[in-house]
Amino acid sequence: MTATKPIMANKQELLDIEKGFWTGDSAYYEANADVECLVAFPHMAKAMTNSELAATASKPNRWRDLDIKLKGMVEPGSDIVMLTYEARATRENGESYAA
Repeated sequence: MTATKPIMANKQELLDIEKGFWTGDSAYYEANADVECLVAFPHMAKAMTNSELAATASKPNRWRDLDIKLKGMVEPGSDIVMLTYEARATRENGESYAA
């Protein structure tokens, strides 16, 4: 079991990190995702390792014009934060997306 560390970021810093998961590359995921993550994407909800998650971000520029509005934030422990938000973005093919 790995040691946990307390979250030392404010809401804006956490949103900035989250935005990077939309716009960043696999190196961003490797640097910012935990060793194991619970992910909830359309058509995929499961636990993934850092490297598995990073592999999903292999396409550069997959999102642009990203707008995220925070709806809620829960800290069930000192080492975990869950964000809920609405996001709007444009896919690389120009299609609008909202979640």
